Amino acid sequence: MSSSKNISEEELIRNAQRSTAGFSVLYNLYHNRIFLFILKRVEDEDTAADITSDVFVKIFANIKKFRYKGFSIASWIFRIAINEMNTFFKIRKRTRVISIEQTHISNILSDMNEEESSTFNCADNDLANALASLKDEALTIIELRFFEQLPFKQISEILSITETNAKVKVYRILKTLKSNLEHGK
Repeated sequence: MSSSKNISEEELIRNAQRSTAGFSVLYNLYHNRIFLFILKRVEDEDTAADITSDVFVKIFANIKKFRYKGFSIASWIFRIAINEMNTFFKIRKRTRVISIEQTHISNILSDMNEEESSTFNCADNDLANALASLKDEALTIIELRFFEQLPFKQISEILSITETNAKVKVYRILKTLKSNLEHGK
């Protein structure tokens, strides 16, 4: 088998469906990325490891059903990870964590200012509080776009919406955030 860098996504999926060795290549490609994605939201390594384990058990159990239709397998994996996190939060009745790095803040503010000639700025903790007030779906969209830096196409695949709808949702959420920040909500 060739290295995972020289293999097409279709071949990667077929190999993962055929054998545990093929699945291990898929696992090695995505495990760390999914673990970090989950860790940023739960801020506990043991919990993140448990949820990540659940994600890959689901992937392993369902990989044979996956049909490549031009959508990235990463989108399918992220969707499973989001579902597993949502299940965790519902069962444990825990609130999700928002872990914001300075680059995330800069990216969000940059996109808020993109449509206007004036420059909008706010304190980091004000933005964190505004993000915390978002509903889960809106927060997930912001996290995928600005924290994971995923393109709109992949966000649309993860959320099973059109790419245009993903763009509209992001910009509506940004507009709401900006409005809330300007009015001190």
